[in-house]
Amino acid sequence: MPVNLRLKAPEIAYQLRHSGAVMCFSQPALAPLAEQARADCPALQLYTSLPNSAGAAPLPVIDEDKPAIILYTSGTTAQPKGATHTHRTASETVRQIGS
Repeated sequence: MPVNLRLKAPEIAYQLRHSGAVMCFSQPALAPLAEQARADCPALQLYTSLPNSAGAAPLPVIDEDKPAIILYTSGTTAQPKGATHTHRTASETVRQIGS
């Protein structure tokens, strides 16, 4: 779930809780903001760097019909709403853009 960089920590925390996220990957420069948002999501694991690829585990087999990405609306009239996209819709979008 990509997060708008202009959001404040409480807005990010809302999206993390609402989406059911269990992991958050952040650029090191944005780690303080991610850490503030994580304070409202104690079970969330925060990563500010990726492990060395030499010791990385193989990628898991995925079900193309399972959720892959949740994109949130701006929430200008109410709380933001998440639109769920599956692995299939994400890969089809990439395929269509590339052709």
